[in-house]
Amino acid sequence: MKNKCVSFLRSKKLIILILLLACSGCDSEKVGLRELKRLCEKDAGLTINKTVEADGYYDDTTLCHHCWHGLLNSPFKYIEFCDLESERHPLTNAIKEQGCYRLTKVSRDSGQCHVEIDEDIAKRVIEPFVSFKKEQCIRAESIEKPTEGLGLFLNKDEGMVIERDFSISRYEYGIKSLDSNYEYGKFINYSLVIKTVGGAQHVCDSSLLTGERVTVKNPSLYKAFIKKVIVLNKEILL
Repeated sequence: MKNKCVSFLRSKKLIILILLLACSGCDSEKVGLRELKRLCEKDAGLTINKTVEADGYYDDTTLCHHCWHGLLNSPFKYIEFCDLESERHPLTNAIKEQGCYRLTKVSRDSGQCHVEIDEDIAKRVIEPFVSFKKEQCIRAESIEKPTEGLGLFLNKDEGMVIERDFSISRYEYGIKSLDSNYEYGKFINYSLVIKTVGGAQHVCDSSLLTGERVTVKNPSLYKAFIKKVIVLNKEILL
């Protein structure tokens, strides 16, 4: 009987501790959300200086572990990237050598499908993989340097706000000319990370701030950013 009482008291203390930590997390989240809201209202959002025609772009924000995933259902024909420093492990990288590459959507009967990338796409049974692999695949070709005169870049200030229970980072994406450095558009976002038990992550288009859920018809600001600044040749409105 004594052992049962001791066990019950220990369980009760553990439950109380968990509840206290959860409450602490709720308070931290409220404080963090207030600060996130203030920063988002200060300068977050999309700025378009000029739309630009292109079939693809150089992505300086990726080392391409699975960067072709985003290409499958995008309107663009290709993306380019460079990885000149990190180790590319055979088990985790379909493109195994360092360097610059262009990944292009091509017809499956072209005979140009990259074997490892095709295997990655083939084993996935959800959209857009299922529809894409029926008639298309990805070609990967080594290039000396980015050949497209347009690039996506990221400047980040991680931990610009650091508190005991949360931190906030700032991310500024820019689409620029590789030749003149002219900035066609930029997108600024902030990310709140709660450090306590049950912690969450929120950004400026979080439903807790906007009251709107991110859906296909209402895409996240980041996904909408690239498509609004870079327009396919046949779709550009002059």
